[in-house]
Amino acid sequence: MNLKGHIPQDLTVLETLESIGENIIIADQDFYITWINTRASQLLSMIAPLFGLQIQKK
Repeated sequence: MNLKGHIPQDLTVLETLESIGENIIIADQDFYITWINTRASQLLSMIAPLFGLQIQKK
């Protein structure tokens, strides 16, 4: 197999999720939405007010 690179040994899960160029969002059965990375947070901050929703930051 020809490898194109390698994954650093000290790479954390959070760093991996932040490096993905997509919005990572999880919702439970009660529609409680949790965003996993900064990109998703930025998206939800823009669209939540359009639906009359407020974002609770922890």
